[in-house]
Amino acid sequence: MSAISKGKGNPRIGTILRTKFENTPTSPTNRHQKRKAVVIDCEMVTVSSGRRHIASIGAVDFLTGEVLLNHHVYPEMRIVNYNTRYSGINHASMMAAVNSGVALRGWEGARQALWEHVDKDTVLIGHALQNDLATIGVIHSRVVDSQILTGEAIFPTLPVVDSLPRLTGLKGLTSELVGYEIQTGRKGHTALEDAYATRDVIIWCLRNPGLLDDWAVREKKQYEEYKKQQKEKREQKKKKDAAKGSAAAVATDPVKPLQTNNSDECGRERGSDIAEGSGPSP
Repeated sequence: MSAISKGKGNPRIGTILRTKFENTPTSPTNRHQKRKAVVIDCEMVTVSSGRRHIASIGAVDFLTGEVLLNHHVYPEMRIVNYNTRYSGINHASMMAAVNSGVALRGWEGARQALWEHVDKDTVLIGHALQNDLATIGVIHSRVVDSQILTGEAIFPTLPVVDSLPRLTGLKGLTSELVGYEIQTGRKGHTALEDAYATRDVIIWCLRNPGLLDDWAVREKKQYEEYKKQQKEKREQKKKKDAAKGSAAAVATDPVKPLQTNNSDECGRERGSDIAEGSGPSP
């Protein structure tokens, strides 16, 4: 998966120039210090340009569950909306992180912090991972995505080049597969919470392939039923619109009353009108 696979005509992805994206570096001398598999999640705020910018990053070791990163990220552009309902970040928490010196500086600071733990051989894991990679300007080829993994379970015969027609959110997967709730309340959720939830979903899928298949069958059935209902609604709307159109046509083109004058002159006028409308006789 490439973080710059979309929007080829756009010089930016989010707030980052495409030319600023970099491949995860190699580490030939200290490979033993890098993690084999890392789960990441990023939360975003809206900055003055109207674009999204990373505001927090969470990362855990997939194999051990150890917390590697749990930091606010202070944008170098003015924040205009903290999106607290979704990001879990507000002005007070951001300023507290900045003033205590634990906030990372901008998306480049977040990227460098991640690269302290991973290299090009590390497997990066996430949910809709392309969004997280895009917000820190990373190109990485060794990835596992819980959204794609579960989507392909629902549509196993779909060609790889085709888009998955149904993608399940992390909140739904955690509830339905793992059996606990995340992102509850009005204070939003955290990057670390989502990283752990993604890890749990992936582990569940690996340990329970049969149960995953059963779940996927149910999901596909629900999807097909939903599509059927949507089709029926469209057809009903089409018929209703057609009926309205016919009624409107009748209302705007009323039948003219017949003339009551039976004189020959009147009759000739009507006959000549018909003749004119029909064109010259052969």
